[in-house]
Amino acid sequence: MDKEFYTWHLGVCEKMTPLLLEGKKIATEKIANGEKGWVLNNWLKNQDHELYEEWIVVQAVINLHNDTAPNEKDMQTCMEYYVDCNSKAKKIPYIIETLFSQSIQSYLSKESKTLDQAFMLKRKKGGQAKSNRLTPEVQGITKHIIENELELMEAIDKYQQNQIDDTDEETSTETLRTMFHEQKADALMSHIIASDINGNTISVKAKNLIGEYWAEEQDVLKIGTNRKES
Repeated sequence: MDKEFYTWHLGVCEKMTPLLLEGKKIATEKIANGEKGWVLNNWLKNQDHELYEEWIVVQAVINLHNDTAPNEKDMQTCMEYYVDCNSKAKKIPYIIETLFSQSIQSYLSKESKTLDQAFMLKRKKGGQAKSNRLTPEVQGITKHIIENELELMEAIDKYQQNQIDDTDEETSTETLRTMFHEQKADALMSHIIASDINGNTISVKAKNLIGEYWAEEQDVLKIGTNRKES
């Protein structure tokens, strides 16, 4: 994904954060009072419907670009947003235009037999790819690297200890290491966005660790320092 998308993503998340925090506070109060039937998403829509819809679109774009087994609902969300932007003469994010262009090319090159397949509205026959959507495991390991300033294997070990404490189960070291390298680009951006929203700072040591474990092209916002030359 390009820097334009991350700037868009960050902007939407920053606008949503006050609403999410307020909604969480309201939900806590209602639960404490024994109230039922209150739905956070419905409340968010009523506060700022346009912002809420854009927030959903951002998540759909992330899923479509990063997941090896994309969901047709995400594509439909992007299509509806595309139509809405056109009707309002609103600028369409370049990343969505690129996504649609790739889908059309897939159909024209006969890689996909139908437009439904090209636009991921219908699965191709045969074995389906395993989803590689960003997982809590990789998010947790990334958090340990950046916030606790741990080397990768130390972060994995720390995550495994947390797993045992919480669930009495442990994912193997090799599995966690493989997952990390498959998803780390998205995990880094996810963590940076969350850190910016919460006003957290990243230490010099953490920036050095980012430079060690993330290649320059994976570190879109150029947070890492002392990066190893390839």
